[in-house]
Amino acid sequence: QHASPTAYVDRYGYNGGPRSSPTIDGDRVYTFGAQGVLTCLDFETGKLLWQRQVNEEFEVPPGFFGVGSAPVIEDDLILLNVGGPDGAGVVALDKSSGKTVWTASDDEASYSTPIVATVRGERLAIFHTADGLLVLEAKKGKIRYRYPFRSRIRESAIAATPILIDDTVFLSATYKIGAVALQLAPDGLKEVWK
Repeated sequence: QHASPTAYVDRYGYNGGPRSSPTIDGDRVYTFGAQGVLTCLDFETGKLLWQRQVNEEFEVPPGFFGVGSAPVIEDDLILLNVGGPDGAGVVALDKSSGKTVWTASDDEASYSTPIVATVRGERLAIFHTADGLLVLEAKKGKIRYRYPFRSRIRESAIAATPILIDDTVFLSATYKIGAVALQLAPDGLKEVWK
């Protein structure tokens, strides 16, 4: 067991979280609390190995329900849908030390957990941020594809994880958005249907 104090309360008084699932990687477990604290624990003992105040460090504006996206492990990286300004919309940290490896985009955070997949031999990190589809090179954070896909209603929430079939990404969202299928084609993003 490991306990961390939090003063987090969401805007609607729903509850203080947590919202995201823990991520297990070998002998470590990672948690990303509603207040934006990323914690790395020894899976067997619960001993704290390292911790980062992600939302505070990256000056993330408060969301409606705090952090709700689970950390994703890709090789030696932890990929996070953070939503920070100044190029910290998506952040990759070293999974052993917690140190920042790269940051990318100014996209706001959603509650959607990203996926990582190989498309035509390339490892891609696929995020459905609050602003839409964001596809990056998993290792370096270089943006490969973007597609705006969010509600015009400010009080909305993206929570569904993207689905990838071959080279086509499916996104869905509520608040009068709907769904879209987008092909990650070699010559650019192609809207298959919407």
